[in-house]
Amino acid sequence: MKTHNWKDIKNRRMTPEQIARADSWVEEQTVAIRLSELREEEGVTQQELARRVEVAQGHVSRVERGNPHIDTVRRYLEALGYELQCVAVKKDKRVTISL
Repeated sequence: MKTHNWKDIKNRRMTPEQIARADSWVEEQTVAIRLSELREEEGVTQQELARRVEVAQGHVSRVERGNPHIDTVRRYLEALGYELQCVAVKKDKRVTISL
């Protein structure tokens, strides 16, 4: 099976707006996949995580499928024992902010 480079795919017949939307979608999906992986690495089911966060299991499922609100991500990670931090970068300066 042949693999493809994302940059080659997105630059074929796509407007800059379409490329930006595609990049945004890929970024959202990457976050969702990583959240799911963290939960699974911790050995926690969606049902258990939902109980810890005090939401329905379906809500956890939707978070893991993409584009959750930042507060939801924070609560999700806290329920797994993590702290959400934001890193702002400007040239050679990095600022970490706990959320």
